Amino acid sequence: MLDALRRGANSWVLKPLLLLLVLAFIVWGVADVFTGIRQGALATVGSSEISVEEYQSTYGSVMNNFARRFGRRPTAEEARLRGIDRSVLEDLVNSATMDQQARALGLTLSQSAIAAAIESDPSLQGPDGKFDRGGFENFLREIGFSERGYLNQRRREEIRQQLTQALFQNLPVPAITASLMHTWREETRTVQYFTIDPAKRIKVPEPDEDQLKGTYSAQQRAFVTPEYRHLGVLLVASAGVKRDLDIKEEELRSIYDGDKAGREVPERRRVMQIPFKDKAAAEAAARAIAAGKSFVDAAKEADATEADIDLGLVARSALLDEAIAKAAFALDRNQVSQPITGRFTTVLLRVTEIEPAKVRTFDEMRPEIREKLADARTNEAVRKLHDSVDDGRAAGKPLKEIAEALKAKYLELPEVDRAGMKPDGTKGYEGTDTAQILRVAFEGKPGVEIEPVDLADGGYAWVDVLGVKPEAQRPFEAVKDDVKKLWQRLETARQVSDLAGQFLDRAGKGETMTALAAEAGGKLETSKPFKRFGTESGLPASAVQRAFALALGGRASVETGQDEKRVVFRVVDISKPAPLTKEQSEQLAQQLRNEMQQDAVQAYVLALRERFGVRINEQLFRRTTGESTDQR
Repeated sequence: MLDALRRGANSWVLKPLLLLLVLAFIVWGVADVFTGIRQGALATVGSSEISVEEYQSTYGSVMNNFARRFGRRPTAEEARLRGIDRSVLEDLVNSATMDQQARALGLTLSQSAIAAAIESDPSLQGPDGKFDRGGFENFLREIGFSERGYLNQRRREEIRQQLTQALFQNLPVPAITASLMHTWREETRTVQYFTIDPAKRIKVPEPDEDQLKGTYSAQQRAFVTPEYRHLGVLLVASAGVKRDLDIKEEELRSIYDGDKAGREVPERRRVMQIPFKDKAAAEAAARAIAAGKSFVDAAKEADATEADIDLGLVARSALLDEAIAKAAFALDRNQVSQPITGRFTTVLLRVTEIEPAKVRTFDEMRPEIREKLADARTNEAVRKLHDSVDDGRAAGKPLKEIAEALKAKYLELPEVDRAGMKPDGTKGYEGTDTAQILRVAFEGKPGVEIEPVDLADGGYAWVDVLGVKPEAQRPFEAVKDDVKKLWQRLETARQVSDLAGQFLDRAGKGETMTALAAEAGGKLETSKPFKRFGTESGLPASAVQRAFALALGGRASVETGQDEKRVVFRVVDISKPAPLTKEQSEQLAQQLRNEMQQDAVQAYVLALRERFGVRINEQLFRRTTGESTDQR
């Protein structure tokens, strides 16, 4: 294809067109080709700028956190749908706003103050309650920060906290506010209720022709066939590519032979460790153990549980304190050590299990080696397939032909709607990233190339719209039976609603709920006490919410959402919660204070943003996130 372009470029016909193309790049986009997207700032807050690089770094960290929490990294499209891209930008703007205000006020923190804050951070402390250097280093590796970078980031966070705490730390929460909130949350209600079952009470007559035609006219959208599309889908899923990779046995053997360190499994030991506040406490515990006290009981006296002291089955390299590692791997099985003074604490050790070092055989390592090699090659194989498909599409070839040439998976879907269903009601497409593929398929047009879909596993899907069968109004005669069923449902619901209204009127005139329940064909039941946001078996959620809008003795009816049934109920008890204890009052007040602080800080930041002025380069943001300009 490139050779053809080069030959064509020498044509006198194409030279003027190429000149126009070059001019267009100069006017509209040549800077992007040579310098990326670094022209200008992504956003400015007063005199502060947020660069594309800063945004991309923060966005990458957020996406990596998603991957660690949920097992996979969201696609760019999923991130947009969840608002992750905008949320990251908003957080950066808010942080820059607070930083600018802190500079204006001259707020700062020394290096020693930051170090002290980190050392006192509970999340960075070990079981002994002291700063865990090894854990801190692991934390830095996990979040992808250098120590200097984290210190700078932590300084900014501490200064922001210093600024907001000075303004909002001790917001007063009146005792009456906490009491009212407690009552509102914890109040319970009890109702008596019965269900009107249409099958027992309602008889719907046969509708006449005029009634059916009236229903058809009023409910026309219920009788429309959906739009169906004829689609061609070419799939390059990473899992399939990985599975089909041709990896030779000789390659696996060569990797095995060259990976001496990987073959050798070091000795591992299950290490139990009790940390002590000082050496004297450790020596006292060692004497008690020598006199017959169990290691676990000694741990409990040191305020540590059995789970706390078990470091697991570990290799020596996993124990970051060299003094402790050396002692642990010198002990015999079930032997208790003398007090060991490490870098941060003094400990007693006990080894309960020893797994000797060994050399793994080729057969043991073959699956692992193949998996790693396949992982390393899959991305490259997917990229090459992606480029091959793009070359085929540039040459005007249909997806089916491209798939056959590449031996890729191709699906032809003659008729599917937006939900992937066929006209007969069965599933027409059930595969990888169904919703995403169908969404772009129904946004596209026949004969117009659609951008490939990013699949969740890192692969791609291409979609061609081969034909469109528009939605159509089904004629009355063709859907007459369906119209009749709809009329019967609507008429049943109307009659049930009228009957419920009659029952409520009669209850208000003194008739008992028990008698009314019997007439409705059911029985009167009494609920358990339920809270405002609770649930009660037998009652729909709408009845629970409605009950809290009624006074004692109040009556109402609501739909159940099932077969036109309706629940009629009466509030028979309203119970106020017991008064708050002092401890509960303090806890609730602190919770309310935190919520008030969040609202106050948000309002403060919005005011600062108004003062400093915030400008966002929307065009640059869309290019940075890969969002097309017609998506908003």
